[in-house]
Amino acid sequence: YQDTFEMITLYHEIQSRASGEKIAVCSISIRKDEFRLVMENADITENGLVYLMDEQGNVVVNSNEELYQWLVQESLFPQTGEEVTFGQTRIGDVPYYISRQDVGESGWQMVSLIPEWEYAGRYQIFIWQVILISIVIAIAITVVSGMLSGYYVGRLTKLRKEMTDLQ
Repeated sequence: YQDTFEMITLYHEIQSRASGEKIAVCSISIRKDEFRLVMENADITENGLVYLMDEQGNVVVNSNEELYQWLVQESLFPQTGEEVTFGQTRIGDVPYYISRQDVGESGWQMVSLIPEWEYAGRYQIFIWQVILISIVIAIAITVVSGMLSGYYVGRLTKLRKEMTDLQ
């Protein structure tokens, strides 16, 4: 009895630097279920989707099976296209940020979809964190400045009193 697993394999030609001719082929294989775990961790939002698509537009693996199935059923699934670093698209009535990256020269693409509302929500949390940290730092600077100025003014006052006494 031997377990069998679906595998994802990437092949890459290795060429001679001197002549440019193909001298070998390197292959890397990973179990599909292991790759799905990688994809799930690559998805930075709860309602986003990251997927790997082959050259025919077939999804090899995705990070959110529920969203993927819904997009397919509603015929809203984005097909292959040109590389996009950070673009915008609409899927139904929902605006999404889309990133589409070619995987080497394989014809495959890694695509990320993030709902705009979810991205904006995370961005607002970050802004509030920065504001809160700035306020805490300003208060700390004010307290430390007050303590230091009080210390040095006290020393100067003591020096002035001693100079007056000496006079």
